[in-house]
Amino acid sequence: MTVPGLGGRPKAFKTVEECESKMQYYFDSICVTSIMMEPFIAGYEPDEKTGEPKPVFEQRPVLNDAGETCMSKRWLESPSIYGLCESLGVHIDTLHHYQSMEEFSEAIKCAKQRIAKYIEVEKLYDKDSSRGAQFNLNCNHNWKPAQTTELTGRDGRPIQTETAILTLNPIQREHRIEELIAQRQKALP
Repeated sequence: MTVPGLGGRPKAFKTVEECESKMQYYFDSICVTSIMMEPFIAGYEPDEKTGEPKPVFEQRPVLNDAGETCMSKRWLESPSIYGLCESLGVHIDTLHHYQSMEEFSEAIKCAKQRIAKYIEVEKLYDKDSSRGAQFNLNCNHNWKPAQTTELTGRDGRPIQTETAILTLNPIQREHRIEELIAQRQKALP
């Protein structure tokens, strides 16, 4: 006798917190974050040869316009959906299944958004890798590129159309239909 709820594969994540922790570990394991530094003149000291004052440079953190310390990220590898799945030890279908579950949906969407942000910021505007970025955004993040279709006539000029109204008697109409069919058959390969 089988008991409902027992059997099958064990859950990949028992809680949302475990899922978030494992996803955060993935991002932390492929990224180095450091404080951005800039040189500044801390003072002056006499030059050994000339005795003239020369600047003494030191480093200080770079601040953004809000007065916060700026951080710099260096990716050891590009974050990806498949890299995330590999780190989590799950198949991509399993990740999509968990995303469809209400309690895990937001956490997985946020992780996918971090990957999309990396692609947008680091890759989308780089001419050498934009095709790959577009493919990834299209397949994994529901991004659709804008498409434009432009129609022109001969040599780029506007399309010209002609409308002719013919009044044919039944015999003329039959003859004209036969002519058009013959022209069409000649045009076919």
